[in-house]
Amino acid sequence: MGTSLADQLRKLSVPQTSAFSQEKKRASLLFDPKEAAGIDRGTIYEIGLKGFEELKKFNSKFDKFATTLFDLSSQSLERSVESEKANKKLNKHIRSFILLLSPYFLLKPAHQALEWLINRRSNTSSVARVTVAIRCEYGVSLITDISITDTFEIESLGVVVIIWYRFHIHLYNRDDLLLLIFPYHDTRMFVRVLQLLDVKSKSSPWHWLRPLQKPGVPLSKTALLNHCAVDPSFLKFVCDGALAAVKEHSGDAHCLTTALGFFCTTIVGALEHTSATTELQLVHILKPLLKGLPSPVLDFAAASFMITAQLADKAQLSENVLHQIIVNLTKNPQASLDLEKVLLLVLLYQSQSSTLTSFPHKALLRLASVPKFPTTLGELSASGGHVTPLLVPLLAETLRSIQSQIDDTGLRKLAINLVSQVGLEEDSVEEIIRMAVENFDINGLLGEQPDPVEQVSNNSKEIIEWYTMFMRSLERKYPTQYDKSQKFLIKIADPKE
Repeated sequence: MGTSLADQLRKLSVPQTSAFSQEKKRASLLFDPKEAAGIDRGTIYEIGLKGFEELKKFNSKFDKFATTLFDLSSQSLERSVESEKANKKLNKHIRSFILLLSPYFLLKPAHQALEWLINRRSNTSSVARVTVAIRCEYGVSLITDISITDTFEIESLGVVVIIWYRFHIHLYNRDDLLLLIFPYHDTRMFVRVLQLLDVKSKSSPWHWLRPLQKPGVPLSKTALLNHCAVDPSFLKFVCDGALAAVKEHSGDAHCLTTALGFFCTTIVGALEHTSATTELQLVHILKPLLKGLPSPVLDFAAASFMITAQLADKAQLSENVLHQIIVNLTKNPQASLDLEKVLLLVLLYQSQSSTLTSFPHKALLRLASVPKFPTTLGELSASGGHVTPLLVPLLAETLRSIQSQIDDTGLRKLAINLVSQVGLEEDSVEEIIRMAVENFDINGLLGEQPDPVEQVSNNSKEIIEWYTMFMRSLERKYPTQYDKSQKFLIKIADPKE
């Protein structure tokens, strides 16, 4: 049987994966491939450990990898013979490490730590026990614990020998590694890492990067944005990467600047380069957007605001989607973004006017609790901003809600402040007055046309009195336009007519 196996081995010939070729060159971030092949495992470990210790000084969250990726025992890890469960756990550790590493990628300690996760050669000597993969016409088989006394002897038999070099994240965790380097696509280190990756296959989602490998040139911004505009899978990769980064750096917002900057500029740029936004693109973009708009992480929220503005300018969105965006936008707790919130609301109602004809009630209640909102909207109007497309549906929802809520003090105050603090264009005043009249349900309040579901109030008389006062405030501020709208005001003066 041994003779039969030897005969098969002699017939095999796959030089590109032979043990001899593997030993002559080794994938490395810090060293020339030939030089790397001559560096023993212990030296690589010490290099990686040195970088790891420096990284812990930057961020204490790296401490958790001291007992996993950088533990002394990790030198004996053989990934190829680990169970699927163990490899999934290892992948989780590696992804977490890479996400934490993102803000420090251009620093030397990061390169040293990555070297340990990339260049993991076995401790070969005159006699080594390794795992061998044998490729033949029946497929690939693994034979473990083989004694190799002479590398050249093995090669002469034609054995396809693959010594599994522990982590090899450039092979096993390619997507995670790309997630790390893409924010630095215009740097030399991006290219250096890219050259370690196998993207030769035309079926690879990363084959489009192959032309960069041989000349060693960075990825241009234009090429990046064009690809993101036409490849939904890459768009999803960028969006999912932003969410993963925010989750990993929870509590350390300063570590997200680069990752979120890349997310923002890439999605905004891709939308600019897209001739027409598809439903699939919208699905991918909304996932991080709806989480980013209400986020307390300033950079995440600001990036989401910018992407929303570009999306509203580029695509016609459904009212349901727009309401989700508005509700999440008004959830944002950042006072420093109050002006941006108002600007974005105005932009949404300007650009989506054919679809966005109402204001979501949940968002209204939140705005009613922001004292500066009417003032900010008024300042924007005074500076030339066209706020009527927002003001009409906002005020309409406010007035409807006042008539159906028991405790509506905040809404009444909002309505009064919107009228008193927001200057209207002359041709918009009559529209506002008519809207106010049309949304006054006097019959419902008097009980002549009861509606048990909506417009129910225990203080009908008080509401009627307040509404009258509200209309008079409009009359005082806009007497000429108010007079022109007299035919609409008969309802208020005498509801029986």
